[in-house]
Parts: sequence; structure tokens; C-alpha cells
Amino acid sequence: MAPVHPHPCNLAECAVEIRQHTLVLKTITVIANGQPKPAPAGCPLPDFISTLRLAPDRVVVERNGAALTPTEARQTLLSDGDRLEIVRIVPGG
Repeated sequence: MAPVHPHPCNLAECAVEIRQHTLVLKTITVIANGQPKPAPAGCPLPDFISTLRLAPDRVVVERNGAALTPTEARQTLLSDGDRLEIVRIVPGG
């Protein structure tokens, strides 16, 4: 005897239910120091910097030609095509 689905539905109804509960992540491209890099859409800048193996509190960032303050950098969400210049802060430099 085949198992009985607790809420019988046809395949089309199941597909709609699955689509409604599925999160689709869009990937964007960010240009970081001249190199294209993928990132999730709406990625916070500090998270992106961490993926580059850099400490977000140890860098200065220019986004699309404008220098960001530390507060602005913490609050920035990336958009497709953003151009970032990321410079590491070094003591005694």
C-alpha cells in the first residue's frame, strides 16, 4: 500500500507551494581593486570585505569614487556594478 500524503495535492499545486517557500539568492558582480568579484545581492560591505580575508575595521574603502567613513562602510549594502577601492591600514605606514 502506497503511503498517503497527509494533504493530498496535485503536482502543480505542490510546485506552487515549493516556489512560495524557496529563497532565491541573486548574485551580483562588484569590482574590487579592479577585479570582478561575485557577491550576494544586498551583501553588507563588511561581510564582503571579510570574504577577501581582510578585517573590515582595518581597511579604508572608496565606493564608486567616494571615500566612505567607517560608519558609512558598516551601513553600506552592495549593488551590482559597485566599484570598490579597498586599502589596508598598516601601523607605521
